[in-house]
Amino acid sequence: MNLSLLPLILATVLTNACGGSSKTAAPLVTLPEYEGPHDSGIEWWYSNGRFTDDRGQEYSYHYVTFQSEAAGAVRAS
Repeated sequence: MNLSLLPLILATVLTNACGGSSKTAAPLVTLPEYEGPHDSGIEWWYSNGRFTDDRGQEYSYHYVTFQSEAAGAVRAS
């Protein structure tokens, strides 16, 4: 390795590592507010789907996620 390039490489690496970006990345998905958690004791989100494998066999799925509040829990304001 040519040692005369070492200071340039080191300066570039340190500048990039320390400089960073002050911008925050935009979320990959932005859903309407009503699609997120609500102020309720229990709620759920679900997804249904169908797919076919390479041999033509059909499958279906149902996925559910529940969120519930513990008895006596205090909600943050």
